[in-house]
Formats: sequence, C-alpha cells, structure tokens
Amino acid sequence: MFSLLVKQTIRILQQNKLKKLLLGVSGGSDSVFLFHLMLSARDYAPSLGLEVAHLNHNLRGLDSDSDLAFVQSLCQTNKIPCHTNSLMIANLAGKNKQSLELAARAARFDFFKKLLKKHDFDALLLGHNANDQAETILFNLTRGCGIAGLAGMQTLDLVSGTSWPLVRPLLAVPKTTIIKELSKKKIPFCQDKTNQDTTYTRNLIRHEVVPVLSRINPNLLATISRTAHLMQELNSYLEKQTQLAYEQTIQSSHPKLVFSLAIYRQHDLIIRQSILRQAWAEIKGDKTDLGYERIQKADNMLLQTAGHKTIELGNHICVYKKGDRFEVFKQD
Repeated sequence: MFSLLVKQTIRILQQNKLKKLLLGVSGGSDSVFLFHLMLSARDYAPSLGLEVAHLNHNLRGLDSDSDLAFVQSLCQTNKIPCHTNSLMIANLAGKNKQSLELAARAARFDFFKKLLKKHDFDALLLGHNANDQAETILFNLTRGCGIAGLAGMQTLDLVSGTSWPLVRPLLAVPKTTIIKELSKKKIPFCQDKTNQDTTYTRNLIRHEVVPVLSRINPNLLATISRTAHLMQELNSYLEKQTQLAYEQTIQSSHPKLVFSLAIYRQHDLIIRQSILRQAWAEIKGDKTDLGYERIQKADNMLLQTAGHKTIELGNHICVYKKGDRFEVFKQD
C-alpha cells in the first residue's frame, strides 16, 4: 500500500508540475505519515523540495510545546527545513468570537498562506484521510449544505482564497491503515488528548456518530468517499455551467457588479442561485458565510416583476434591483 501511495502522489505532483512543497505537520499520526511518505517520494523523484510548517496553538500547555519539539527534531533528523510559529489560539477565538476549532483552522491557514507567498512554494500538502473526509461530509450535512458541501474535500484543490494548489495524498486512506503502517515501520508520533473530547463537534461525529453508522454499513468510509467523488463531478459540471451563465448575465464589473435581470430570470433556479454565490465570492473573496435563506430571498426579490428593492446578503454585501438590471455591491 505504501509504495503504491508514493507512486500515486508522485504522479499527481508531476502532472501538475509541483516541486517545491510545504508540508503541514502537527506531529500527529496523519501528518507524520505524510512526512515519511514524502521522504520516500523524494527518493523516487529527487527534484522534489520538502519543507515543513508547524503552528503551536498553545491550547494544551506542555503537550503543545512537546509537539513543537517533536516536529523540529523530526525535521532536523531528516534535514528538512522547518518553519514554526506560536499563537495563543484561545485569545484569538475570544477576540474574533469564534470556536476554538474555527480559530485554530483560520490561524493555521493564515500561517500557511504567508509561508507559501514568502518562500514561493508550488503547493501545500496536508494529511487529511478518509475518516476526515467522512466526518467533514457528515458535519456539512448536519449543518445543511448543497452539492459543494456533500463533495467534501478534494485530493487536488486550491488553498482557500489563493491560487496555490492544496494536495491531500491520504484522502482515500483510512485512519486504521495509517496507524497500522506507522506501527509496522515503528515510526513514533504525537497523541493529542483533546481528540477524545466529544464537546468538540468533530470529535462527537468521530467517536459516536461514525461508529453507529458503520454498524449499518461496515464499508461506510468507502461509500462516503464514492459519494464525495460523484458530488465533486456534479459540482465541477455545475461550476462550468454557472460560469457560462454568469458571463451571459453580467453587464459590468466596475465599480459595481451589474447584471441583466431578463437574462437572469431565464436561468434555472440552481443556476440563478449559483450566479448570486459567484457574485458574493467576487466581492468577498470566497463563498463562505452565505446562507441558503438569504440567497433564496434575494432570488425571490429578483423574480418580482416591479419595484426597486435592496436585500443584504450579509457582510454588508447587497443586491439591488432597479429597472431591467440588478447590482451586487458592498456598502461602505
């Protein structure tokens, strides 16, 4: 399995001409497995350049410091450059009114983005596995989501809000396989005790929801992975159709996004709502934080035959209908 995964990863990297790579390594089993996978990949493809990024979240006291020391030692032993930073995530979460999970994720990706830009890396590699994929999709489904939410994570994606590729070589590999391989090779890794704390939503899904669903379907991970792949294909098609419709409908992009109301109304519901999401993303920089109810209200307003009206989608981004057109813009 390991050698096959190495070859598959090399193929993805070479097909996309990705050589200078930044690996996110926490010290946990998945990222340590990824680290050793890439060391082996470099043996087959010596042109690969590997560097590591580790962010100390300072959420577990001495254990957080121990993880940092472990990753630094791992890199030093294998002569891999290691970029580190330390943040008080609890303080950031309070300041930004976020959960610890969201604050930690945002801080990590902010750290990764700065390194990608500063050192001109070709791609970021992360150790998400098949269990992470299942948990992500179940989490999205529980909150309510569309096709993109059911598509989950992709093996080859983009770092949110950037043009840098994000590669997840382990996305089809179950956690049990990773642990088994590390044990067989006698490779040590760090244990995060907070992963057992079911007050965190992800952990609740991991330890209580997934085991119950696995009793119904013992091949749950593979089933969800197949579903994610189908949803990714469907989402890719929808994005292409949306882009065509968007280009047909938009009339001006400066200083506001201006669209033809008549052409907008000719499109099917799913395309109309996708046009609004794309307009939101053009202004905000990403598609996050836009709820279905707001999109629905804006679409209903645009289908009304008469009158001028404005609806705020959120984040001070508004949709304004006037005459034969509508505008999407951010209020000062």
